[in-house]
Amino acid sequence: MVIPVKRKGLHKNPRIHIFDTLSKHASMRRLLFMLSAIVIFMGATSCSKKIVFTSELRAKLEQQDISLKDVQFYNSEKITLKRTDEKPEQVLLNDGKVEVKNEKYIEEIVIKKKTPAICTQVNQYHLHISFEDDADYYLKFGRKAGPILNDRYKLYAKQWNEEHGRIHYGDTLYTTGKNAADAHLLVKKNQVYDLIREKRVAKGRRIQND
Repeated sequence: MVIPVKRKGLHKNPRIHIFDTLSKHASMRRLLFMLSAIVIFMGATSCSKKIVFTSELRAKLEQQDISLKDVQFYNSEKITLKRTDEKPEQVLLNDGKVEVKNEKYIEEIVIKKKTPAICTQVNQYHLHISFEDDADYYLKFGRKAGPILNDRYKLYAKQWNEEHGRIHYGDTLYTTGKNAADAHLLVKKNQVYDLIREKRVAKGRRIQND
């Protein structure tokens, strides 16, 4: 009488065993791909991280004789500038009928959130920040808003009416949108800290004669 031997751990069908092996390799490849994607994403995020430009950061740059004109700036909030130009009312006579004509011209300039900009002029409390190629068009960002001295460089206006400010842009006076009051300057963390390098010169050592 022949007694059949049971072999544990082996598939009766070799095709199933091969399929399981391929599935495990495919799962491992997917896992490695996902991990790689996460690492790349985290690296890109950390490199592009933007931080608030403060008086302390400015001091560090200036201590290293680094010009603020070499720094890439960004605005933290969307800035909208708007003006309305109304022409005097005109009374016209057309086929014996009196017509009253009103003309209104509305101009709006939008600076989107985190638009890159450069600094064109520096003074103690304010920076001239240009978002356009024409250097005559710039916005002031400053630490000083009235009697208050801030650590951040916020959008400066000569007059604020609640959330709206009156600002000169070029030769024209505009009114800002409501979010502009919170706008301040940002910089890329990696760019600024690449610029800030500690400079130290070794003095050397001499043998001390007794």
